[in-house]
Amino acid sequence: MLLKYKKQVYRLANILDLLIKNDRVISIAEIAAVNQCVERTVYNDIYYLIDNYNDLIELDFSHSNIVSSHTSVGNIQFIYENIIACQPRTRLLRLIIERPNMPIDFYANEINKSPQSTRKLMCDFDDILRHYEMKLNDKRLSYEIVGEEDKV
Repeated sequence: MLLKYKKQVYRLANILDLLIKNDRVISIAEIAAVNQCVERTVYNDIYYLIDNYNDLIELDFSHSNIVSSHTSVGNIQFIYENIIACQPRTRLLRLIIERPNMPIDFYANEINKSPQSTRKLMCDFDDILRHYEMKLNDKRLSYEIVGEEDKV
């Protein structure tokens, strides 16, 4: 992943990835080992998926395994993409690309963060953009990503 996300996002992504790789059957212990967390955290993450994506993914507990026998790979991939797309960092980067030259207050309002938190998120983009020979231009209190058009 290009952007830095909260630990829960990585854990959820790993669970969904393991579901696909292991033919939709994975053990709680395996998930805990991959995500380097305790089993209680795994259960919390699974309940998060059930609570938020129950219409797209069917998860059952079988002893110490999680089974998702009636869920298509497409649905699992959609959930993965949705989790990433809903993150404030992803939404902010997308807004800067789609609506450049807007003030920080506009972006903060759109992602439901304070201007200070939004500015901190923007600072995190510097390393990522520099890697692709781009930069975040903040002239006149408005923001845009500057670089070769095909890279942006």
